[in-house]
Amino acid sequence: MATDNGSYASTSGTNNVFNNNKADGSFGITWPIFLDQITPAGLLVNTYAVPPVLLTTSFPSKSELALNISSDGPALTFMGYATPPNTLDVSNSNTPGVYDGTNPVGTSYFRAVAQVSATGAIQLTDTNAYSGNNGRAAVLANGLYYMVGNSNNGAGTPANVVSAAGVQVATPGQSPSTAPTAVGSFSITQLKDPATGLPYAADKLGKDNNFRGLTVFNNTFYVTKGSGGNGINTVYQVGAAGTLPTLANAASAPITVLPGFPTTLAKNADATNPFGIFFANATTLYVADEGTGVMADAATSKAAGIQKWTLVSGIWQRLYVMQAGLNLDQAYSVADYPASLNPATTVSAT
Repeated sequence: MATDNGSYASTSGTNNVFNNNKADGSFGITWPIFLDQITPAGLLVNTYAVPPVLLTTSFPSKSELALNISSDGPALTFMGYATPPNTLDVSNSNTPGVYDGTNPVGTSYFRAVAQVSATGAIQLTDTNAYSGNNGRAAVLANGLYYMVGNSNNGAGTPANVVSAAGVQVATPGQSPSTAPTAVGSFSITQLKDPATGLPYAADKLGKDNNFRGLTVFNNTFYVTKGSGGNGINTVYQVGAAGTLPTLANAASAPITVLPGFPTTLAKNADATNPFGIFFANATTLYVADEGTGVMADAATSKAAGIQKWTLVSGIWQRLYVMQAGLNLDQAYSVADYPASLNPATTVSAT
């Protein structure tokens, strides 16, 4: 558990929050959320402060707060935690309805979907999905929230925790006591190891579904995986083409790798890390990829950047990777952050 509070005061030199990192393997601290409205030219229009008493994000999780525009109308959706700022270890906590006794974080907090209208009105829907980890993205489509994230911070693989990961679906305004509804489930055993011709050996249950990016195009749901050492970091289709999963058929929805996309295991040194995806049209797909996620590799990476893919005879082919101007290998720093933990020396600036 954490040993210190979340104080971060550079003027006084009191940065107790960082003392937790060595003592607490589940360390995180909740923080207010601010949404900037920016013109296509990059000019700031205004900033909307999400009421911190309603929803926060977690530092230092980098795979949170993906923003998506609803296909049902002008609504912005994202995910956070239903707890005030300065709360410790929330991103690895249980949820109230899915409790894992082996989780070293004994507290419980809802993961919540935020829906913000064009006028700034906000609606929150608490969910019990992603117990033990974080919800990363949500989109409103056909009257439902489609979400992606991860679960399980414990030593075992309880069925209810495993089923709280991956792709989830929720009804806006549903009761907080509602159990998670998983949409399909992917396993690397579905694919063959090219070295042996046999199916890959199974990973820890649920971790193959550690998804973080999503989009809906032509009424079809797509997700990405680019996190963790299990599974396959690539782009997936969820459900049948042209038909979004429903609450009734969620469990049986197939999750499959898009034809032509990598099927290299995430634990391999050359695995890539896709995140955001955008369909320009039915045959053109752009993928934001971190490469290996190591800053030292970024300058020579053939995958890090914005990838352009095209669909040819049913198979996706990568045309090129745009890297110029993205500063993939540029170090950055955070004021008053301990040198041993500074992003400039530990992670890639992607």
